[in-house]
Amino acid sequence: MSSDSRPLALVTGAFGFTGAHVARRLLSEGWRVRGLCRRESLSRIPSQEEIEVHVGDLATGEGLDSAPAGAEVIVHAGASVGTSSRAEANAVIAQGTRRLATAAVRQGVRRFVFLSSTAVYGHGALTDANEDTPRRPEDPYGEAKARAEDGLMALSGAGHLQAVVLRPRLIFGAGDRHFLPTVCEALRRRQVVLVDGGQAVNDMVCVDDVAEACVLAMRATSASGRAFNVTSGESLTSREFFEAVADHHRLPRPRLALPYVLAWPFALILTASMRVRRGQTRSYSPLTRLRLFGLPHHFSIERARSELGYAPGQPFREWLVKAETEISAPPG
Repeated sequence: MSSDSRPLALVTGAFGFTGAHVARRLLSEGWRVRGLCRRESLSRIPSQEEIEVHVGDLATGEGLDSAPAGAEVIVHAGASVGTSSRAEANAVIAQGTRRLATAAVRQGVRRFVFLSSTAVYGHGALTDANEDTPRRPEDPYGEAKARAEDGLMALSGAGHLQAVVLRPRLIFGAGDRHFLPTVCEALRRRQVVLVDGGQAVNDMVCVDDVAEACVLAMRATSASGRAFNVTSGESLTSREFFEAVADHHRLPRPRLALPYVLAWPFALILTASMRVRRGQTRSYSPLTRLRLFGLPHHFSIERARSELGYAPGQPFREWLVKAETEISAPPG
């Protein structure tokens, strides 16, 4: 047993993008952090002593039974963002969350913060959507997140777990290797289409604000059994977003503008060509970008403000100006 008297938090995804920011925030708050890592990823973890490494796999269940041992809280930030496979999304997200929550109950861990996604609402036009807006997921990722939420809320309602669900949208920030890098690649290739002139208003959130929301959710005892939208509170039009990224990185601004009904087949063709050339599509393919930016997606964060004390501090354009490092190419 560890002689360290600091409280212990288990963080899934602690060696990824969002989870790493959550882990660092918890360390700065005086927590010990145990990070879940798949066996095949061990060699890719940078050498460091701050985070305890626990070998485990959400998809297979390996190591999950003992992962929460001694922890006071679990922050579940591990997921498979880019998958297009329903089976994979279900195994990692829905079933993986169920396995982890079951292990938490067995180990006596009461607090469970789950990073879900606004993908549970679907990709249709949404204006000022709140947490009571009907969930209508339209892809394997959103469907799996919704099933994971349902399982946690059932355990919370039965009194077995104090579960809190956070629903961020389009997370950006230092260390991002998928969202903004892929946008930059699309701008370089002149593949970005301004749907309906780029007028759709869309929400995003900085990874630092997501980490803050996780800490607030851990502390707010009244939040058990509740879901919270998490965004930066700043709504940008698609044109404003793409032009800001292009200007900051000296990339060509998007020029092609199409109505939504014509942009859809254009995105389908581009995405299909990516499958042919690469054998698979990356995260945020042309079709995914159309779903994310072609229609308005604006979410109310009033519940998070009033019940968690959430106060986002990193609007996208301000963060972009302060960002010192160049956005790297997306992983192959």
